[in-house]
Formats: sequence, C-alpha cells, structure tokens
Amino acid sequence: MKLFGFLLCLFLTSRVLAGPVPGVEGPFVNFQNGKLLVTLKMQEAANPTGFSFSATDSKNSVITLQPDTENGGMTLELRLDIDDLQNVDVGDGQANLLVDGRSIPGIPGGSLKDSKRIDWGNRYFDISTFLSRKSFGIAIPFHWNLGEMKDGHHWLAWKGKNIGMFSVVNAVAEKKAYGIIFLRHAALRGNPEMMKKIQQSK
Repeated sequence: MKLFGFLLCLFLTSRVLAGPVPGVEGPFVNFQNGKLLVTLKMQEAANPTGFSFSATDSKNSVITLQPDTENGGMTLELRLDIDDLQNVDVGDGQANLLVDGRSIPGIPGGSLKDSKRIDWGNRYFDISTFLSRKSFGIAIPFHWNLGEMKDGHHWLAWKGKNIGMFSVVNAVAEKKAYGIIFLRHAALRGNPEMMKKIQQSK
C-alpha cells in the first residue's frame, strides 16, 4: 500500500493528514475556481464509466467518481462550494446513522443530529451524503477487504488545523466497509488561510 503523499495540481495543493487505510490514498485538499476540492484515491474500486452528480439542489457542489487511468482504481472528487453547503435547508432534521444502521465513528452518539441524509443507491456506487447546519459528510462504500483494520476515525488537519475527520467502518457479514469524510463549516470558515486560498482560486 502506498503511503499518503502530495497530490500535485495546477492550483495550490496540500495534504490532509489522516491514518492509512488499505487500498486508499487521501483525502487530499486543493482549491479551484473558488471551490474546495477533496480527493480520495481508491486503488481497489472499479466502475467502468464513472459518474457525476450534484450534492445539493443548487448544483454548485458536485461529486465525481471516475477511473484513474494512470494508477488504476477510481478517484473520488468532491468539488464543494462552502456557501452552497452551509445554506442547504435541512428542515427539522433528524439524527442519521449510516444507511445500514451502523454508527459513524467520531460522531458523538454515533449519529449526526439535525441532519439530512441522501442515499444515492446503486446508480451512484451506494454513496450517501449528510447535510447539516454544522457539517457536510459523505459515506463511500469500500468493496474490498480492509484486513484487520478496526472501526475508528482520524482527524483531518490542513496545515496543522483541524477541518473535519475521516472515519472507517469495516465490513461485517453482508454489510460493506465504509469510508466517511466529514468537513466542519465552522472549521473551514475559521481558517483564514484556507478561505484566502479559495478566494484566490476564483
């Protein structure tokens, strides 16, 4: 398994710190066209054509899964508009777990309170997204064996400052393994350097 490294792009780039997961590189953070780009490389994932869909009704935040023609596997890219995500109306909201009923490591009580979960089904790789007033999250199924890795979470830090977390839930019987990324709105907005980078990339 490759160690985490820098993903070099046209724009300013930096690594997000997290623990290593078998078959996964990242998440990586970049900035482009006024948006936050979060990338996860899944070496063992496979989808013949890939897909792209909007995370919100405004279509300003887009999720893309595409084949990695250079290294193999698939690359998941989150192209996120922070204003778009934070302004989503979640209604009354509810406490949400993973789609299969399991808890989310790193979330107090295991469920995201006052949130809206959208399950995208087989058409979109069984991905789920979580929208709340405080955070945005995405749960990605891993269709391969994570070995002896235990359920848990790692804090995501950009240049030494926490911006969210990356959680892992291993497969159990018929239930798939999941990787879950959460980004906290307050942490993103409270990071002056990150917000500057976003503005400069427009």
